[in-house]
Amino acid sequence: MSSQRSDIKWPPRRWLATAATAVILLALVTAACASPGLRPIASGQTGAGKAAAIQPAKPPAQPSVKPPAVAEPGPVAFIPAEKRTPEQWMEYLGVRLVETRDPSGPPAYTPKDGDQYFFSNESTTWGASNTRNNVAVIDANAKKVVARSDVAEEYSLNYASHGMAVSQDGKWVYLPALGAERNFVLILDAHTLKIAKVYESLGRPHHINNITLPDSRDVIMVTDFGWNWAGSGIWVIDPSNENQIVGGLSRADFSGHPYVASGDVGGFMYVTVPAAKSALREDVEGLLAKVDLKTWKVVDAVPVGDPCWPEPTHDGAFVWVTECGHSKVAKVDTKTMKVVAELSTGPGPWGAKLSYDETKLYVADKGEARGYGQQGRTMTIIDTTASIVSNVVPIGRTTDHVLISPDGKEVWATSNAEHAIYVVDTDTEQLKQIIKMPAGGDTHGGTWVQYHADGSGGIWGEVVASYTGLHGSARKAQAAFFAGERPAVVTVTSPGIFSPSQITVAPGAVAKLVFTNGNGTSRPPIQLEGKELGIPVFELGSGQRKTVEVRAPAQPGTMQIVNPADPKRALTVVVADRAAAPAAAAPAMDGQRELTIKTLNNKFSVGEINAKPGETVRITLVNGDDENHNIVSADAKIVSPTVGGGQTGTFTWQAPATAGSYEAICLFHPTMKLTLNVK
Repeated sequence: MSSQRSDIKWPPRRWLATAATAVILLALVTAACASPGLRPIASGQTGAGKAAAIQPAKPPAQPSVKPPAVAEPGPVAFIPAEKRTPEQWMEYLGVRLVETRDPSGPPAYTPKDGDQYFFSNESTTWGASNTRNNVAVIDANAKKVVARSDVAEEYSLNYASHGMAVSQDGKWVYLPALGAERNFVLILDAHTLKIAKVYESLGRPHHINNITLPDSRDVIMVTDFGWNWAGSGIWVIDPSNENQIVGGLSRADFSGHPYVASGDVGGFMYVTVPAAKSALREDVEGLLAKVDLKTWKVVDAVPVGDPCWPEPTHDGAFVWVTECGHSKVAKVDTKTMKVVAELSTGPGPWGAKLSYDETKLYVADKGEARGYGQQGRTMTIIDTTASIVSNVVPIGRTTDHVLISPDGKEVWATSNAEHAIYVVDTDTEQLKQIIKMPAGGDTHGGTWVQYHADGSGGIWGEVVASYTGLHGSARKAQAAFFAGERPAVVTVTSPGIFSPSQITVAPGAVAKLVFTNGNGTSRPPIQLEGKELGIPVFELGSGQRKTVEVRAPAQPGTMQIVNPADPKRALTVVVADRAAAPAAAAPAMDGQRELTIKTLNNKFSVGEINAKPGETVRITLVNGDDENHNIVSADAKIVSPTVGGGQTGTFTWQAPATAGSYEAICLFHPTMKLTLNVK
């Protein structure tokens, strides 16, 4: 079944290599689909060991003609996950193999070494003129469509899709086919764009993404979601194992409907579980579930209001969760599984993506909340270091996915209603280009594939980014970025509060500093200057940020960057050998004192805190307001975590070794003040 593929050499498919293999596979399929709890593939099929043509599932001629329903999960739930066969996984999850086909043929496109393509679905909904569900392949550099699939009519005509994926090695494309009566996942040969395999499930396989399991297998995660108690949960396809089902979790495992699954981080993934019925989603809290990818078990959960999109940080310490119906985004601590902050966004936020350095969060304001009719057309940008909304960028209507390019320089926002992709420059935060879908179809997400020469005249591909983050070599590059030297991010407010208040630069080195204005719009712009470091005066408006280079002198010393309006407060730049031993810290007092500070009506419940030099104090901040609060003092070296409205946060402060009175404020509300008496 091999075929000529122009000048590109692709490894042969193992399961299509010989006629004998095909016979064995068809026999396995026949046996699997005859298992208890699953319906037969087609009438007239032959017994085991006999090859027969498997008929594709035809869409119903009339909506009133309802085909047999996919079987509910069968009696294999008691079998431990690690011992289940692919057939038992399908039975457990209510998934069946419909058919396999020969996908061979000429390539739909011919990538060269260094090319980067973006694969996206092109659906038939949201007012699309397109009538056939397909895949569009876009040159990510030229921003031009280079190919479009021609999926067989029985699986494309009047079918829809919501997202798609490409296997990590770039060999397979996974496209949902969502119909009025039946729902499929089509597995296409990524180079011919022809069908190789078709699965059917209980619900609607909305989202499909790449994920790496703890045993290093790169697999495909299908989230099969349907409101009103329908769906097969989550099921996992292994591209390296003939695209068989090798894992998953049912709705029962979640005690609800899994909606969107994150990428893998630290052996876990995070899954949003909203209300079971769409009419209840804004009135009933949902969950963010934490799943152990080794055991396929939910190990923890936290209540979140109408959760839609989970966006974990690279180290898995936090997950940002969009609250669609509440027009907010929550920040969840994954160790305590508690919401530690909550910020407002535009109307009905849906998808979200952290920037390459995770100092920004891009949120698609889809309008998926009461009163907005999914007519949102903006992207909210949150400064994660200052915990404020720093910008709002106009994009296409009804955008539900925002994606980061592999190099982090662009945000691609997929607009359902405009049938286009809006490309935003991450540096200027300005719209850069609009990519229209070739047939006027709606697009919901996508995947970047990078191509490389194999040294023997062939080409190989790798997924480097998708709507769940970076993958492959791009993910390794980002990990190296976080492990290495990064620009320091300094938040500053009008009263001259710098956080952090001191940084260290090696003699003769050039360091980048990112300054961000943590004030609201009610405060005037901030001016900063560093004469000794050759930094001229520059201005930052509310929420703005600027990157400056600091060239340290060859000799050790101490210099300052100040707000000329308040030169007594400064960012101290220490020029010193970082390998040198740090100054000894003041000894801590025996034990640890605990204090509780409450806020109400933007006031602290106490006006002063008394501590002894070097004393360690554990402070609990109880926020009784509906806005963010924190406690910050550059001189007293106290920077508390941001505590969201109605939330509680605990942190430890070690009093300075030098006696004196120090002022602390809330960065969000500088009129909220505390006096820290060290004596």
